[in-house]
Amino acid sequence: MGMSEVPPLVLLGAQRSGTTALASVLDSAFDAVDGVFTINGKLPYLLHRWCTEEDVRARHLRVDEILHALSRKPPYGLRSVEWLATTERVLRAAAQQVAVGELTDAVALRRELIRRTYSGAARFGEKYNEYLLELDQLEQTLPEAHWALLVRHPAAAAASMLRWSGDRPWRPTTWEAAATQLPPPPRNRTAKDRTTS
Repeated sequence: MGMSEVPPLVLLGAQRSGTTALASVLDSAFDAVDGVFTINGKLPYLLHRWCTEEDVRARHLRVDEILHALSRKPPYGLRSVEWLATTERVLRAAAQQVAVGELTDAVALRRELIRRTYSGAARFGEKYNEYLLELDQLEQTLPEAHWALLVRHPAAAAASMLRWSGDRPWRPTTWEAAATQLPPPPRNRTAKDRTTS
C-alpha cells in the first residue's frame, strides 16, 4: 500500500503538558486503522540537524548520528520496532544515493525520507516536545501536516515537573526553576478588558 493522502498529524506541547498520554491514545487509534503514530520518533528533529544543505553538498548523509540518536532513547508505540527497522533501511539506502550525488536538495530529501519511513501506513503521526523549538523547520519538512497543540496551565505543568522522577536534563528542582521553563499563565481579565477586546 502506498502513502495515504491523509495529512500527517504532529502533536505538540511543552514538557509535562500531557502529550505523552494523548500520544498513547493516538497510537492505538492510528494502529486500529492501519496507521502509525510514533511517540518520540523525533526523525524530523534529527533530520533538521543531520540532513542539511551542507551535508548533501558534501555527499554525506549523517546516518550514524541519526541512528544513534534514535536508538539511544528509542520511540515507543505499537509499531515502533517495525518503524525503526524501516527507518534504518531507508536512511542507509538514502546515504548511498547522497554519496553518489543522486540526491542534492536537503529539504526535498528530508520530505522524502519521512515519506519513505512511514510508507505503507494508512496515516501517520508523531509526537516530540522539542518540535516546539523548531516550528519553522518542522513546517518546511512536513508542510502538509496538521498540528495539534496541547496546552496545560503553567502552574499545573510546573507542579508536575517537580513531582516527576524521570531522568531528564531539563528537570528542575525548585518551583522557581520550573516556572521559568513555562510561558506565563493567562492573566485574569476584568469585565472592562472583555468589552474592549
